[in-house]
Amino acid sequence: AGRVELMYKDDKSAMADSIRKTTKGMQDSAKAIREFISGKRSTAQGYGQVPRVTVMSQFQQAMQAISARPLPPSALEQDLVEQSGRQMAVAVERINRWMENEWKNYTSFIQSSRPNPFQSK
Repeated sequence: AGRVELMYKDDKSAMADSIRKTTKGMQDSAKAIREFISGKRSTAQGYGQVPRVTVMSQFQQAMQAISARPLPPSALEQDLVEQSGRQMAVAVERINRWMENEWKNYTSFIQSSRPNPFQSK
């Protein structure tokens, strides 16, 4: 997306404007997936962080629970691992759906918008 922005940075055409808007939308949708997995960055000042349930927080909670016991995992730890696994599966499905639909459409749109240097006039 950064390269695309640079390619059309000084272009004032309607096509370039459409490409910039589409690129911004793609960046926003990719950011939403990252935030689903890792959480939003907190910019608030103060003490501590507001706990958020994310894919990574559930994974870390399961890892900490397992690491804290020298014994084999109990039912609680197994439940935490299963919850974490379900969240990871949701994240993977969301990423795959994004790649198959939004990303594929975006790359097709960008490739069709550029003039082909090998095409005869």
